[in-house]
Amino acid sequence: MSDAASGSFRWLLSLGGKFFRVAPGPTLLAIPVTLVSQVSILVAFLLPLKVLILIGSEGLPHYLPKNLIPLERDTLILCLSVATPGFFVIHLIAERLLRLISDSGAKRLLTQSRKVVLFENQDDMAASSYRRYAEGLSNAVFIACVWLAVAVFFLPLCLFLIGYTAICTMSVAAVHKCSKPLRERIDENLVPLTQVLTAIGFLLAFLLLVVQFLSGAAQGFLFAIVSLLLTRQAFTRTNQLVSAIVNLHNNRRKLNALFFAHHTFSQKDEKQFQFWSLFVLESREHWLRSFLLEHLAINPQRLSIYWHQTGVNEVVALEVDALDDKEERIGRYLLRLYGRNPSLLASHEATLLFEESSKALPALPLLAAGPVEKWHCHLFALPDNCTPAAPGKHSEDYLAALWAFDPPEDLTDRYARSHPILWQRLDADVFERLYMAVSDQQRPLVHQLEEQLPDMLARLRNLPLAMLNPEVNANTLLQDGEGKLWITAWGRWALEPLGSSWPIAPKNLQNISHALQQASEQRPALKSVDVQSVILAALLFQFDRLCTRQLYLDALALIPRLLKAQANNEH
Repeated sequence: MSDAASGSFRWLLSLGGKFFRVAPGPTLLAIPVTLVSQVSILVAFLLPLKVLILIGSEGLPHYLPKNLIPLERDTLILCLSVATPGFFVIHLIAERLLRLISDSGAKRLLTQSRKVVLFENQDDMAASSYRRYAEGLSNAVFIACVWLAVAVFFLPLCLFLIGYTAICTMSVAAVHKCSKPLRERIDENLVPLTQVLTAIGFLLAFLLLVVQFLSGAAQGFLFAIVSLLLTRQAFTRTNQLVSAIVNLHNNRRKLNALFFAHHTFSQKDEKQFQFWSLFVLESREHWLRSFLLEHLAINPQRLSIYWHQTGVNEVVALEVDALDDKEERIGRYLLRLYGRNPSLLASHEATLLFEESSKALPALPLLAAGPVEKWHCHLFALPDNCTPAAPGKHSEDYLAALWAFDPPEDLTDRYARSHPILWQRLDADVFERLYMAVSDQQRPLVHQLEEQLPDMLARLRNLPLAMLNPEVNANTLLQDGEGKLWITAWGRWALEPLGSSWPIAPKNLQNISHALQQASEQRPALKSVDVQSVILAALLFQFDRLCTRQLYLDALALIPRLLKAQANNEH
């Protein structure tokens, strides 16, 4: 068994020991209650099938021993029909009792740990984890009971179940210990793997029963049916047991912080350690060379690697100079790795930058995208002499460059099907909350805006859509030696009406006409755009942003400017 697997097993034992020490009564009571719940729901689902079998036969099936069931056929059907809802009611009562037991046990554990609130819904997590542990124990007990029962009915099948379970467990443990690539796949897919193995085990058990019948070694049809049903339930409980263990293990950091006094809550986990280990000085050049060789077919003599600050959590970037044996530069690149897997930022960025039309954007050329181990990696061409640029100083310049990009119709359609545009976000819910924040003197002003909003939104719909990048900051805006601006991050790009995100200070709004003229050189359709409509879009975009952040008083202060802009449009 690998160190990780043995460590997980020891942790489960430690967690169980904690439960039994702090809340022995609820923990011991939860196991039989869970068994009652599981058995009763199983019987409640099986009895209707038995009733239908009896209804479809003329008498009692010959394999049922009449000395054990001294009832007539119709009486037996009636009794089983009444028993079905009875077992279901028992299941509901047991589930309710189990919930109360879990809440009681979790409260004892939280009280004993004496900690402040660590995260949202911690009480629910504590109760559900406590219940899941109890269910896991009851499943283990159920499996053991099934093995004992099958040993009475059909000893060869019992030996097969024990042997098959042991072989599968030892095989998975051996592979997990010896193979690092397969270890990661097992860690990520243990529950589906268990489901496949249990399905195979059930089929093999069925074949064993068939062979036993054909060879004449079977003891009877009834014993075979009971043994097969118990085998199916044992494998089902095995799946549930593994699922419970995986769920508990995935939440072990939170559970340790909740239930163990000497543990504090930390957001760090094993995946973060693996991700950051890629950037250790001794290891990063190896995978960088492999990535460059695979995607660009180059094998530099030397790599010069520099850290590139992103300011985004779990997103790391490196500037890489590839040099040949004469110390001449082959290429200069910006490489960015996304720590979350799968990364929505990486997928969203690749969707845009792999478009042929994206060459018109102030974006670094995306040369390649692929995995580094299990993390998304994007490789960009980096111009010479790039230095960080101040967004405040260059805001109008890069916004005009974004306006000059004419998004393809296909990209626009896909985005519009996936995300609400500004005119769709400004709905009745905005005003419902805005009215909660207004005074009696301000209410007529909000009402006036509400009446004029449909006309404003109609003007927005007539504006062309423009690219918007909310990630522009001091870490993502570069300027090369020729003065050209480059935006390095596009993971949160959006399409909004022209004018959205333009600064709304009066002196900035006066420059919109010049920005339109500048952008129309590459996008001629902007020559006919009404400047006042663009100003209105800038103000409405800021109004929506303030309402989204619940800055309703600031949004109220913006309403007079919105009404004035609308009045200018009407004239």
